Amino acid sequence: MPLSERDRVRIALKPRRTRRQWIVGGMCVLLGFVMVGTVQTNDTTGVLASARESDLLQILDDLTQRRARLEEETRVLTSARDQLLSGSAEQVIAQTRDRVRALSVLAGTVPVYGPGLRIRITDPQGVVDSSIILDCVEELRDAGAEAIDINGRRVVVNSWFADGRDRGISIDGVVVTSPYVITAIGDGDTMAAAMRIPGGVADAVNAVGANFAATSMQDVTIDSIVQPHKPRYAAATS
Repeated sequence: MPLSERDRVRIALKPRRTRRQWIVGGMCVLLGFVMVGTVQTNDTTGVLASARESDLLQILDDLTQRRARLEEETRVLTSARDQLLSGSAEQVIAQTRDRVRALSVLAGTVPVYGPGLRIRITDPQGVVDSSIILDCVEELRDAGAEAIDINGRRVVVNSWFADGRDRGISIDGVVVTSPYVITAIGDGDTMAAAMRIPGGVADAVNAVGANFAATSMQDVTIDSIVQPHKPRYAAATS
């Protein structure tokens, strides 16, 4: 069907996107990304510029430790991959079992025993809050703790902490009270040293008026476990 005169005029007057317009539009988008990145960088730089020297050293030390752990994990995983690709069926099965065991320990679904550290925090005045306990757990993990238990409660990767309504600390919704007995499996001497670094967990506990004691042990057992959640499936309807 031929176009009417009105249609021809409308098509002629309709703006067309030239290649130059596409290029200009793309440059505007890129400029927007650069400006956002610049603002974020300036914000971070401003925070770091206002930090104290001791804080900067602590941040640098934390980043160095995290990088070292990631590099070690990368090395271990690369080695395991190479062994799986070149090993026999028996080796593959053995390594798979070891991996399942390690994941079970991480998930807290199996008991664990071995060398470790036992910490006792006595807090009769109720001055120790959940942030101190959380710092203790994070320091233990950074020092290589494989499994952690607090007053019979297994601490896993998704555990959470909160202050109790009166006294005590809530761990995954269950309140535990002083004394807080924290048991960790790993290199006891390394974890004990991490607890006593200047400004660390031991200093934080003592600063609020509570008592901190840590003992390295050759035989430590953690019997507490986390019950895995069973998946729920919707009932089929006809």
